[in-house]
Amino acid sequence: MAKLKAKGFMSPYLKTFVVARSNPLRFMKEPPPLEELIKTIRRKVERFNVDRIKPEDITASGGTPDEE
Repeated sequence: MAKLKAKGFMSPYLKTFVVARSNPLRFMKEPPPLEELIKTIRRKVERFNVDRIKPEDITASGGTPDEE
């Protein structure tokens, strides 16, 4: 989140966006043991490429954009 904020992304949905992109459970039928799940989430967060994120991605995931 800090990297996205440093790039100028300001949205009340920023945390939700990052968590959704890091959540492996949505693709699993049965959840793995907690320790394995935490390792998977950490790997996904470490590989998260903020350079590929556009403001439209965050807006689309969280509702209507803020009025400027």
